Amino acid sequence: MLKQRYLVFDRNKLEAFEDAHRSMTDADIHQEIIKPQPTLPCLARLNVRINRPQRDFAKWEFVVTRELAQPGEDPRGRNSGTPNEILYISSGYSDENVATVTDITNTGPLEGKGINSWLLDLALEHFMAFSGPDPWLKGRLTSVDRDNPRRVPFWNRHLRDPVIVHTSGEGSFLSPWVKAYNPYRTTAVAILEHQEGEALTSKTP
Repeated sequence: MLKQRYLVFDRNKLEAFEDAHRSMTDADIHQEIIKPQPTLPCLARLNVRINRPQRDFAKWEFVVTRELAQPGEDPRGRNSGTPNEILYISSGYSDENVATVTDITNTGPLEGKGINSWLLDLALEHFMAFSGPDPWLKGRLTSVDRDNPRRVPFWNRHLRDPVIVHTSGEGSFLSPWVKAYNPYRTTAVAILEHQEGEALTSKTP
């Protein structure tokens, strides 16, 4: 199992903070970033857990929980919070190259900032180490967020085939999974704060 903890920042504020500390080494700048800083607000903490099966007929899992910054509180100074699950992807028991998204709910202050695309690309990297070079992604759309203008374009960026959506707002997809994160279009960035466990060994050539 691999556990990672990321801190999320406004991209412009993070770049300004880094520019103001150019006299420091990259490692020292990183240490300053992950400490509570009134001049660099932290938007959220993301906890990522990746399970790679150690036995046959077990699931690969990619699970993300989120702790948002609360008024007057910085997630960097918090020992424990109340994380909410925002992303859950897992493989089937028999089809190793198909992953299924069963939960993606990163709404609120991080919505539209590019973090979900970054998380899906991070999941894809880890899934390819498990599945090999032909990963597919499967999921369903419900009528609950039918009027969300970002929903279908978001999924179409991450899939090779177009998403099928009915007039009711329900839909589904099963398509090759492709990388789609574009850092130049995002307004937030995640910085690794802490990691436990070993990175997965890739199955790709």
